[in-house]
Amino acid sequence: MKKEIFLSFFLMFFVISSLYLQGCASTPDSEALPDAHVYDKPYDEVWDAVEDLVFNDLRCVPKKVSKKKGIIETEWVHRIDTEGTMRWRIRSEIKKKKNGVWVLIEKQVHMQDGLRRNTQRYKTYKQDRRYEKQETQHSGWKKRETDMHTIDDLYNRLREKLSY
Repeated sequence: MKKEIFLSFFLMFFVISSLYLQGCASTPDSEALPDAHVYDKPYDEVWDAVEDLVFNDLRCVPKKVSKKKGIIETEWVHRIDTEGTMRWRIRSEIKKKKNGVWVLIEKQVHMQDGLRRNTQRYKTYKQDRRYEKQETQHSGWKKRETDMHTIDDLYNRLREKLSY
């Protein structure tokens, strides 16, 4: 009797702890990932709509386009303003699923602080050399959070193209 109670208690503890650990196993970056959308249209029609949105509407330059693999990736677009230099690119995945065509659109945004270089202008030669070595170790680009409103706008424009 004691053995059965102990085994049932141990089994219950194992089940509860495994459920708890499964809930804690999510990565912090998973919250920042945009949601994918599923469209009930043929694959070719969805592919053409995404391609038209990225290359014609946004006027991005293609870097990697593979209809077979379902990947559209653009070159970096650079913008310089008072905050520094910003660059962004679009990466989308299109996959055929049982319930339709799955589309994920990501906008990767990076910032580079351009003001730091100007403040270092009047340092001596020796100090400048240390600064150059520091610059070559890392490029200075930092990931920036993508505005979810922008991604939602892209999905809305895609939905309009597919006439939903």
